[in-house]
Amino acid sequence: MNEFLEKIKEEIEPLIEQENLKLDYLNYVKRGKDFYLEVYVESDDRMVDFDEIVRISGIISSKLDEIDLIKDSYYLDVSTSGAEKEIKDLSKLPQYLNRYMRFKLQNPVAGQNLLEGVLVEIDDERLTVEYKVKARTKKAVIELKNILKANLAVKL
Repeated sequence: MNEFLEKIKEEIEPLIEQENLKLDYLNYVKRGKDFYLEVYVESDDRMVDFDEIVRISGIISSKLDEIDLIKDSYYLDVSTSGAEKEIKDLSKLPQYLNRYMRFKLQNPVAGQNLLEGVLVEIDDERLTVEYKVKARTKKAVIELKNILKANLAVKL
């Protein structure tokens, strides 16, 4: 994260935490002719609802106006990563232990390029996913370097 975003993070993260949320992602990007400050928030134990997004958006907007770090005209985009959020930083996977997840793989494991199941173990090089095939529970060991994409998933 660059110095500019670090300064913004220092200012808004405590406000987000006061609302019993946490900062998941922060980015400043230009799309076309417009600039966007993207702020994604989440909760460890529940889904973040629309009213919470509206409330925290107002709080963040007021703080950004007060500190006036962004000189461009920009849009503030406050959102939540959702129930099936992508885990962009695989080093954060340990915090999702015992959660239902989906892994897209570079090379097949257990004959599959897409594996869904509960993350039951993880270390520095590999993880173990417990998944079902019909009524049987199986385990697959996946090398971290084999993961193209990791997401939380909703079990149907």
